[in-house]
Amino acid sequence: MARRRLLSPLQWNGLLAPPVEEREIVRHYTLSRADLLIAPKRTPHRRLGFALALCYLRHPSRVLERYEEVPPPLLAFIADQAQARPEDMAQYRRRDPSRRQHLAEDLSN
Repeated sequence: MARRRLLSPLQWNGLLAPPVEEREIVRHYTLSRADLLIAPKRTPHRRLGFALALCYLRHPSRVLERYEEVPPPLLAFIADQAQARPEDMAQYRRRDPSRRQHLAEDLSN
């Protein structure tokens, strides 16, 4: 039996894309005090990577891919909360084991 596609590839991309409008970014990506357990992550780039992994798992409920470009307004908003700079993302991407460790830590909580 053939399966019928309910959404086109363009619709899927829109559904799984992170928001770029300020109002939606604030709504979905404001970290709570409990979320700021990222503080023990020692370096700014690790704090930023952990915060992004946490935020992407919440909305749009998927994993941040290794080389995925995070929209600049979203990256700046999360970096500010994680006490990091958007430029720190380049350093975080250099070490894939960090990303996998953060995903495992997110999923185990």
